[in-house]
Amino acid sequence: MCAALESIIGREILSEEFIYNWLESFYTIFNKTSFPDNYKLKMNQKSFLISLYFRFLEKNKDISENIYYILKEI
Repeated sequence: MCAALESIIGREILSEEFIYNWLESFYTIFNKTSFPDNYKLKMNQKSFLISLYFRFLEKNKDISENIYYILKEI
């Protein structure tokens, strides 16, 4: 998924605003499930966001900063 998102951003298929809104939607998903599904979902999302963070750390500081703040909240 990280490679696909990197390609989408690199080719400017989606606007940065759409991508930021999509990343911020990770906040609200946890209220819809119960334990243990909630825990599994949270860990998968954190792993995905951490991978994205390091992938964009040098390429796009704005996206990596946004991901960093989302990770702090999750």
